[in-house]
Amino acid sequence: LAIAAAIAVSTALYVVSYWLVLDFPIRFAYQSVILDAKVRYAREVVDKKKLVVISGSNSLYGISCARISAETGVPCVNGGTAATFDYSYTVNLLRPYLRRGDVVYMPLEYNIYLEHTSPAFVGREALNIVMREPEKIWRQSALRGIHTLFYLDLAMALRAIAEMIRPVRFAQAAAKARLVNRHGDFLGNSPKLAKRYHWYVSTAPTYVDRFNRTPNAMRNGLTRRLGAFLDWCRTRGI
Repeated sequence: LAIAAAIAVSTALYVVSYWLVLDFPIRFAYQSVILDAKVRYAREVVDKKKLVVISGSNSLYGISCARISAETGVPCVNGGTAATFDYSYTVNLLRPYLRRGDVVYMPLEYNIYLEHTSPAFVGREALNIVMREPEKIWRQSALRGIHTLFYLDLAMALRAIAEMIRPVRFAQAAAKARLVNRHGDFLGNSPKLAKRYHWYVSTAPTYVDRFNRTPNAMRNGLTRRLGAFLDWCRTRGI
């Protein structure tokens, strides 16, 4: 009975804190600018043949859809988000705007193939879903829904508190810090700004060796979901 009571109390505290008390105003202000720009442009060109790029920040920093559109005359939507998001979240943001004749380019990061393999995997998009888009919880499988609901940990809770005690102007500054253009590309990327991250890139562990030792045809939650999306595209002429 003591254990059952402890479980009930801790779960109640978690639910109340996560759903009703905590918030990430800076994170959401920043992400809203990025995600809204992509969806808005995809909606604008929904009836045109277009290129849609889906990946993590690989394409957010490394691909210019504005340049591609200028060179080819084809509308290009940069759907890059973050490799900490489950790729399906980005897919589902843009899927409603895909039409026959569109091209989907998916330069997914290596770590996605190696880490997002569980059928129940959820990423940082769980915070968006629970706090901003709760209706999406019920569109997931029961297992993924449970993982989404219980994604918050102590470190993220402390970060939420830190964001909440900052003035509103910090949230506004975060939203404007890295504006994106109408295609969804980051603006302001430059060699000078890149130097800030040189230390990180030079010391980050590589996934290439691990990836090359792992069969690309491995059967897991990611490849099943990825395969289902590719089949969905093929049957619709995408």
